[in-house]
Order: sequence, then structure tokens, then C-alpha cells
Amino acid sequence: MSDKKEQDDNALFKAATRGVKPLKVDKVTTRKNKKTITKKTTLKPKESPPPSAVYFSQESEMDDVDANQLLSFRKPGLQQGKFRHLKQAKIPIGATLDLHGLTSEKACTSVLTFIDDSCFSSVRCVLIIHGKGGRNSKPVLKTKLNYWLKQHPAVMAFCSALPKDGGAGAVYVLLKSN
Repeated sequence: MSDKKEQDDNALFKAATRGVKPLKVDKVTTRKNKKTITKKTTLKPKESPPPSAVYFSQESEMDDVDANQLLSFRKPGLQQGKFRHLKQAKIPIGATLDLHGLTSEKACTSVLTFIDDSCFSSVRCVLIIHGKGGRNSKPVLKTKLNYWLKQHPAVMAFCSALPKDGGAGAVYVLLKSN
């Protein structure tokens, strides 16, 4: 009975594919869908600095930033409407990095790796949580992050987050699209 069923299947297949000609191309071109990243991911800091570490100079004049000061930066050429959407959190956050508890050196490495990984994954908007610093001290990571992000070539804009995402203790970062 299995031979009879197999013969029937073969006959049905031949009937269904009658008139079909095989393709002469042996190469298939595929495109990566840029919208495959749908969930938020939290990337963990990596130990070795990426090659892009040359973007940030640690011993430079940095403007001190207060704990509750709102950060805002936009590179020339970025449309005002796109920047407004960033400020209003209308651009989906593709990944989040939390810098709490890291030294300045590890935070720098983490930020660089995070931005590089996000760009590689075609993530357009990320959230970096830097905190506000100690009670009686200036926020070191917030000040340095403000300086670092302005220098990075993949960063198009950044601004302090809405209160629901960390307020003055976090920033939304808009990255260049590939």
C-alpha cells in the first residue's frame, strides 16, 4: 500500500508542476531585514576597548554638568522634527545600557562597545542610564558621557530621557542609520 500511495503522490506532484521550468540562476541574493530587532536588549559591558576608543580623549576640557541639568545635543544636518521625536521618546528604544557602579574607564569602554554593537545591529535609538552622581558631588559619569557622545561619529543627537525612562539620570541617543 505504501508503493501505491507513493505513486499517487508522485503523480500528483508531476501534475502540479507540469510546465514549470527550473531556474538557471544558481546564486540567491538575500537582504537583511533592518526591522528584525523588536525587543529591547540590555547589553553587558565588555572588558576590552573597541578600536573606536580613539574618539574620546579623557584629559580634555569638559563642561561640568549638574545632577538635575537636562542634556541636549544635535549635530548639524539632523532635522529638527527628528530631534523633537527623540525628545518626546517617539523613537523606539532598541537597546539599553546601565552605567551604574562603573568606573570612568569601564564606562567609556562600555559606551563605545555599546554604540558599536548597536550600530552593527542596526539599532537607531538607545537609552544610556548614567545616574545623577552622589548627593554632595558632581555627576562624573554624566559629565563625561555628555562629552563622549558629542565626539562619537555615530551619534547624531542625544537628550535627557523622560522621567519614565530615568529623567536627568539617563539619555536617549539617536545613532546614524546604516
